[in-house]
Amino acid sequence: MKISNKYVHSLRAMFDIAYNGCGKPEQLLDIARRQQFPPRYLEQLFQHYIRAGLSISKRGPQGGYILSRESENISILEIIAGTEQHVALDGRTAKTTMKPTHLLEQQPEGWCVDQAIWTEACTLLESYFGSITLENLCQRARKLKMEGVEELF
Repeated sequence: MKISNKYVHSLRAMFDIAYNGCGKPEQLLDIARRQQFPPRYLEQLFQHYIRAGLSISKRGPQGGYILSRESENISILEIIAGTEQHVALDGRTAKTTMKPTHLLEQQPEGWCVDQAIWTEACTLLESYFGSITLENLCQRARKLKMEGVEELF
């Protein structure tokens, strides 16, 4: 199983706002410094979050990015979906690997079992990511008395 760097970076950036922002706008350069990401890369990520309705951009000297709703109402699954990618296991997704049953005669023996396992795994992974919120991550970080996100991931 491979989780792309984009997922990890997305989660870290949104976590940073939830953990460090305290409801106030966080400037991109501060997030970039704490997370050691290039600011241009973060700009691209946050454009996805704005379109997905997860973040809001505020202009001006006290501007920056804030969460569009409370951290307990934003799941990891929403953040992943906000990157315009799909959760996948071994390059497969539940939505793209299932084929109509009338094609089973043309498939090698065991195909149906293989597909069922990948579909179940994707469903479980999506359910798990959907059950964890940014607030859950913030609570973990507070227990660890963290100043940043590096130690959590």
